[in-house]
Amino acid sequence: MPESSPDSIWVLAGVDPSGGAGLHQDLRVLSALGVMAKGIPTSLTAQNIREVRRVVPVSTDVFREMLQALLDVERPAAIKVGLLPETLITEFLSLSDAISSGIPVVLDPIFRFGSGDPFQDPDSFQAMAHRIFPHVSLVTPNLPEASALLGREILSNKEDMRGAAEEILFRFGGGAVYLKGGHGGGKEKIDLFVTREEILELTYPSLPVSALHGGGCTLASLLTGCRVMAPESSWATVVRQAREIFQSALDREIRRPGGPRRTLDAVFLPPHERSASVIFSKEDDCT
Repeated sequence: MPESSPDSIWVLAGVDPSGGAGLHQDLRVLSALGVMAKGIPTSLTAQNIREVRRVVPVSTDVFREMLQALLDVERPAAIKVGLLPETLITEFLSLSDAISSGIPVVLDPIFRFGSGDPFQDPDSFQAMAHRIFPHVSLVTPNLPEASALLGREILSNKEDMRGAAEEILFRFGGGAVYLKGGHGGGKEKIDLFVTREEILELTYPSLPVSALHGGGCTLASLLTGCRVMAPESSWATVVRQAREIFQSALDREIRRPGGPRRTLDAVFLPPHERSASVIFSKEDDCT
């Protein structure tokens, strides 16, 4: 009989040796929030903050055995999914069937890496969405990913983004869509959280970050962690809290010396190390 693990988030993601994205960053962010997290690698990558040179999926057998080894002793409080090769989709769906339907699953779908290097072609990306999105509580596409899903360019204005988020939700299924507008221009960035019952618009000032490595991983992990830390809160409340922490991290990063390409790894440290870091203040916590 599996043992209870009420605070453990399972992270399914690729390994980025630079540490700024993927599994390393996911676990770093969740640790900074004070949440227990366990990492299940889906792929090994050869990359740095400028480019992705190679992606090698974990074998299906090994991935299945890793999931089963954990399932034999516990159930997750939530699951965060990042880079998921096509060869592992069936195993992910088996995991989804094995856990309670009430467990939150947050998916950061990967069409292209932050460097611009491709991961999937549009047809494969859409096929993945049809298979996975119905099993996910929240999916977090950016504007290029939304454009690939719908086969047309999605502009960064509120009307276009709202129509796109609603279409993704009803075409592909799932619980909710968080459409990120960070790739858009202008003095403000718009994000939209859309369910079948509500629409939440979040607007933030643009910051001078020309390229961000691991931003999607970071935000999806914040959303997952805040969901677990505030189980009685609405998704809308969780989304606001996570996005505020993300904005705070961006603001801290741009104050640090560095080049045009940025990561957020340096602004996330475990709670006991916060006094020596430019990590959040107490007000930035999810609870």
